[in-house]
Amino acid sequence: MLLVFLFIGGMQLMAQQNGGHLLREKIRSQKVAYLSSKLDLTEDEAVKFWPIYNQYEKDQELIRQNLAQDAVLRNMTEAEADQNLNAFIEYKQKELDIEKKYITKFKSILSSKKILKVFYYDKEFRKELAEVVKKRVDRRNRN
Repeated sequence: MLLVFLFIGGMQLMAQQNGGHLLREKIRSQKVAYLSSKLDLTEDEAVKFWPIYNQYEKDQELIRQNLAQDAVLRNMTEAEADQNLNAFIEYKQKELDIEKKYITKFKSILSSKKILKVFYYDKEFRKELAEVVKKRVDRRNRN
């Protein structure tokens, strides 16, 4: 519930500010708090973990930016569809490569159980955030 409240507050902030920098920072802060509460990191683990995790997030964002966002929304030829499928496969491979790289880095500071929790709760956070956004969009569309 706190996540929903802060996200909605963040959406209002974004409407008042240019870009979405404040919203992204608000979401990032909530993600850190969410993961921190779920991972139960020791102080030593946390000091080592967060810089690595932050770089992992940056690496993931770089490959997401290269993926065509509107590929399924526009009319395209079969050749364009093939290109988009190939780009998607490349994206998934890069995503897997990044995860392998960071699993190795995380293993130097965390147990395998905690690493699994990192990936699980990261995905759970994104799902919760998507639900909040969907509800907000649905509410706007009803008005």
